[in-house]
Amino acid sequence: MIKKNYLISQNTKIKKAMFLFNKNEKGIFFIYDTSKNIVGIVTNGDIRKYILKKKINLDDAIIKIANKNFDYVEEKYRTSDIK
Repeated sequence: MIKKNYLISQNTKIKKAMFLFNKNEKGIFFIYDTSKNIVGIVTNGDIRKYILKKKINLDDAIIKIANKNFDYVEEKYRTSDIK
């Protein structure tokens, strides 16, 4: 189960996500869609990287810079099961 302060809607603006990272403390968000499925992850480093490349508008949706091809482990698995 993911704690609420690590979840963010795919429609959240990048500017708001930057503000929310200050409350988050871990520097990562799991991005969910309208069906509440996790569709991506984003870190504060991802935002910094794109700002430095000047490729984003801070009013764009966070999903624009999210990693949508991520690996995950279901809760039923032990760490020894992960390869």
